[in-house]
Amino acid sequence: MASSSSSGHNTHPPHSLGDEALQLLSDEAIKQRIDRLLREQQIDGVLTYDHNTNTTQQQQQGGAGQQQLTQRGFLESLWWVLVKGGQWAGNKPILRLARSSGRLASLPLIITSADVQQVTADKDLYLSRPEAIRQYSLFSHRLGDNMQLTRNADGRDELGEWDVVVDTQQTVPARYRFDAADPPCQHYSVYKSGNRHGSFREMVINMLALPSSSHLVSYRTGTPPSVVCNRIGDLIRQQPPVWGCRTIDYKDYYDHHSYRLVILCGDREGDEFMAYIRMIRWRDEEA
Repeated sequence: MASSSSSGHNTHPPHSLGDEALQLLSDEAIKQRIDRLLREQQIDGVLTYDHNTNTTQQQQQGGAGQQQLTQRGFLESLWWVLVKGGQWAGNKPILRLARSSGRLASLPLIITSADVQQVTADKDLYLSRPEAIRQYSLFSHRLGDNMQLTRNADGRDELGEWDVVVDTQQTVPARYRFDAADPPCQHYSVYKSGNRHGSFREMVINMLALPSSSHLVSYRTGTPPSVVCNRIGDLIRQQPPVWGCRTIDYKDYYDHHSYRLVILCGDREGDEFMAYIRMIRWRDEEA
């Protein structure tokens, strides 16, 4: 039997490259590996990087007093961020919705030296977060102030100045499937006003669809036993996905009210605008 090394090909996974091996590669070789990773994870249409980083650009981005990355440093740091970030494909709907809602001017989003520096400044923090939160921290500040992920003085993550509390396998409600890479979480203010979501990415998508960034086209409400109320209730109880669209279910902080967000347009390639329906079933059965 021939050994694996006799084929002349590198049998190690392309993303398992260690720091020492990386240092032996040319800048162009690192770029090729980054490009391949983005393609293999099918996110090259929504996420890319500055291929022509130079000292002048980085001085403009980095700000006073911040140590600047060389082009080599940028490529090595970006490779580390992408590999340690895990599986990135789940960010496609987030970035497409950011574009279709007007938060981004175009796609793919170009990751810069400044973006990489702000996550590699504390590598332990980056690695301590679940994959979905880790990845979002790379570009959250590019989506607007109320979408930025920050770490407060109490050591908690905040999104839009509201606390983000990640569920563990022990604390997750029975109705949610637990995924360690993209776990269920709570998002609430100091007054305990907020929501509980089935995953971090679903929470981000819900934030992108907040009324402040939308134009209300229609609003209907009803009380039992009205036709409107019954129809909304049926749609909330219907097995997802509703109408074949991305369907996100969540609850209020106190678990009193049921919400369902159905993304009609904006999360698919080529969508030019965002459209959605948000349904609410209140505790008193009004909808």
